[in-house]
Order: sequence, then structure tokens, then C-alpha cells
Amino acid sequence: MASETGRRLLDVWFELMSFSPQARERAKGVYGDQVAVVPPESVEAIIAAGGFETPVRCFQSGLIHAWFAREARGG
Repeated sequence: MASETGRRLLDVWFELMSFSPQARERAKGVYGDQVAVVPPESVEAIIAAGGFETPVRCFQSGLIHAWFAREARGG
């Protein structure tokens, strides 16, 4: 979230959540210190490393993503 893209995404997320300016500044601090956001590519790699076929992102709402994947079949 420290990248320019991450900061812009947070700004949009906070705008959608209708935060007041004061609440937005508090939330930025919380997201910077207490929330771990993992890039989608890293999530895909974690799922694949767990023995699943290529994961598919099936839902996104702001910063929240949902994925599905099937267990890889053994040879």
C-alpha cells in the first residue's frame, strides 16, 4: 500500500466509505500500521503453492477480494 497505486486505491476506498476528513486520516494510519494488504499476484502464488489449480478472482469490493480454486489432481 506504500506505492503510488496503493495510495490511490486507498483514497478511492476511503471515498467510497464516505469517511469524514478526520476519519480518513485515522483510517490511513490504521491501514498503514495494522492492515496487511497482499498484492493479487502474491495471493495467486500462495494458493498455487498450497496445491491448488490456478486460482480465479471472482469478486472484488474495494480492497476485499474473493478467490476460488480447485485442488490440483495428483498424477
